[in-house]
Amino acid sequence: MTNYIDPKPLHCSMEFIREIAEILIRSTKFKVGGNIEKDIINKLGGIVHHPDTAGWDAKFAETDSLYVDGVRDFKIFLKDKLYDLRNRFTLAHELGHFILHSKSGQIKIHARRYGTSQIEKEANRFAAELLMPKNELEELFNQDKSVCELADIFDVSIVAMNVRIDSLRL
Repeated sequence: MTNYIDPKPLHCSMEFIREIAEILIRSTKFKVGGNIEKDIINKLGGIVHHPDTAGWDAKFAETDSLYVDGVRDFKIFLKDKLYDLRNRFTLAHELGHFILHSKSGQIKIHARRYGTSQIEKEANRFAAELLMPKNELEELFNQDKSVCELADIFDVSIVAMNVRIDSLRL
């Protein structure tokens, strides 16, 4: 059994997390509303285990979680078969742990999704930056798109969109 460590917070700025997300978006050519599992996670060597897929094991999914074994070797376990928008944010959140807290696989970590710790806040910021990039969101927001329209364009929940709009002070 691999010895995993708990992730450590970076205590970095929102701008730093934004820059990291933007680099990932450019390097993978990820598009707003794109398939995060296929377009990013799989390209980076990650595998997503859903409750209804082979390889899913309840003992690994006490919460939505991430196991990192190496640079191109990580697994994301989704606890529940939730609606797509929630799972999409969860995947982006766990990817945030992989990129930020395992240093893209250089540190073997096991990240569990719960609580409001600094590492969870950093992973949430990364997910928001990845799924709702600031520049694209500001541009569409300034075209008087409704929150519902924006949530649909970015393929996120209305709650996630409202939080993002508030965090950007739009």
